[in-house]
Amino acid sequence: MQVLHNRISNEELRARLFAEKEPRVTVSLYKYFTIVNPRAFRDEVYVKFNQLNVFGRIYIAHEGINAQISVPESNFNAFRETLYQLSPELDGLRLNIAIDDDGKSFWVLRCKVPSNTFREQLPMAVEMLKENKDKNIVMYCTGGIRCEKASAYLRYKGFPHVFHVEGGVIEYARKAREQCLPLKFIGKNFVFDERLGERITDDIIAQCHQCGKPCDNHTNCNNDGCHLLFIQCDECKNKYDGCCSDECKEEFHLPEEEQRARRAGRVN
Repeated sequence: MQVLHNRISNEELRARLFAEKEPRVTVSLYKYFTIVNPRAFRDEVYVKFNQLNVFGRIYIAHEGINAQISVPESNFNAFRETLYQLSPELDGLRLNIAIDDDGKSFWVLRCKVPSNTFREQLPMAVEMLKENKDKNIVMYCTGGIRCEKASAYLRYKGFPHVFHVEGGVIEYARKAREQCLPLKFIGKNFVFDERLGERITDDIIAQCHQCGKPCDNHTNCNNDGCHLLFIQCDECKNKYDGCCSDECKEEFHLPEEEQRARRAGRVN
């Protein structure tokens, strides 16, 4: 019987990841194409990638695939060939390889059908930009998938001069470095995995949300009743034990039973 879901605790999986000696490659990819049976396609993807010790998040829907994953270096070529053979639409697909990577971005393979979309935000973008309809509009995002969809939507709504950065900031930074071109994107690029950011340039253009000193390290509040995503410097991380406030720090140190009681019925 084939295993189609993870059955090991997150704690054990994280321990296994940090015990690994072989480097991993972090990759993002996406492709819009018609998938007639997303559930069957999802199961095939999970089985084949799990055999290659691939970790990460893969989202599959009728409209295509979106993935952020990590692969052991020795399995990278096999992974690429497996991906290309899943569908003719995926043959030769560009893979966006992380440029600032410690290989610890994921510790489990999660493969989901259908995923949430950001379709509610697209009409908002049209409304916000309507006064600039005839101007050049350039869109970019982390890996390219959202701006590709958004730029197509804007053109459909009558915006004639819409462009997007193919492959997102990840691919842009890689190509700029390969060709020794000056980088127009400065600072750190937010990414949707455990790293929470890829360093593009040494510039720090943000500040700690708690003390205000220059900082661009994102963190999730350690309090399970919060998990706010915010920017926190090392000093404040030590002061607040990785929490976003004194209140969250206090709750974080309560016995687990009392933490659960406080969280009951509360929206984060």
